[in-house]
Amino acid sequence: MQVALITSMKHGLTQFIFRDVQALRGRGVDVRLFALRAQPGLYNPLPDWPLEVASPVRAAIGALRLLVTRPGTFRPLLMHALRHRAISDFLIASQFQSSVAQSDLIYAYFGDHKLFVGMYLHRMTD
Repeated sequence: MQVALITSMKHGLTQFIFRDVQALRGRGVDVRLFALRAQPGLYNPLPDWPLEVASPVRAAIGALRLLVTRPGTFRPLLMHALRHRAISDFLIASQFQSSVAQSDLIYAYFGDHKLFVGMYLHRMTD
């Protein structure tokens, strides 16, 4: 099983997210981290944990790729993002979409920007 975990690492991972990922990986679950931000902190991902960090350039490239390959998906999601002032969340999801496509589960910690990124990813990856 592969899990795409959407998180923020303003000061590393929180202790409970670190422990959750460690426990899941210890049980053979392939957990991949997708960070909206990433700064070092007390609990940093271990070196063998896959991590992708949001980048403005890669987000713009992801959005263009989505526009070209799936315009019928791009337009309604962009309209939703504009209506809900979530354009940055839409762009970040656009960056992560190809990496998340192989995941069995998208898991977003907390109901803030990470939830919107997870919702957009769900819709982008079917």
